[in-house]
Amino acid sequence: MSRSDGWWVPEAQRLTCPNCSKRTRHVEMIVIHTTVCPRQSPTNIERITRWITTKGTASTHFVILRDGTVLQGVPTTDCAWHAGASEWTTSTGHKIVSSVNQYSIGIDLDNVGRLTDKGGKLYDCYGGAYTGPAQRIDGVWVEPFTLQQMASLVRLSATLKDSYGIPTADVVGHVHVSPGRKTDPDAGMPWQLLYTMLEAFTWAGSPEAIDAAVSGLTLLTPYKEV
Repeated sequence: MSRSDGWWVPEAQRLTCPNCSKRTRHVEMIVIHTTVCPRQSPTNIERITRWITTKGTASTHFVILRDGTVLQGVPTTDCAWHAGASEWTTSTGHKIVSSVNQYSIGIDLDNVGRLTDKGGKLYDCYGGAYTGPAQRIDGVWVEPFTLQQMASLVRLSATLKDSYGIPTADVVGHVHVSPGRKTDPDAGMPWQLLYTMLEAFTWAGSPEAIDAAVSGLTLLTPYKEV
């Protein structure tokens, strides 16, 4: 599944993102984000496609839609602009300060992000009313990730880990590299279960085996087209 040119097709649908730069460092970690897109459609594919392909100041390597579809806008051989002001000390003791983007691959999950409860009604971070599925975890309201998203995340992350020799401990969230500034992928991400599956399927096991393992996660909801 590895691609020497950094494009992961047909596993990922290829788009062209203008917001990237030359990678000058070896990949040592994966940073997981949420897109924080308002829920205007089940997959938000049109909005996300515009974000990926339009010139701007932020980007990511991969986006995983609600139905599990994987989009790729930046080859892993290039540097995407996803982490911002961040730092991380890897499991090998390498302290990365101010250049997390150069050492990492960014994966975004289509998700509205943290929700706010106002008088019994939920609102997204843009102030729009939210009526989709929601869970309150550790005192925080979030849109749950789907089973299909988690299955795709495990397959993609396991393959990247295997290709680049990334330890499971260095598969982290934006919240871990930018504490106090970012909260994504937020309380809905079942980290321990993700790490367990990455260890079990670090060889990028069969889709059927991963789907079977993911199906037991109670914090996730099946994707349904509405």
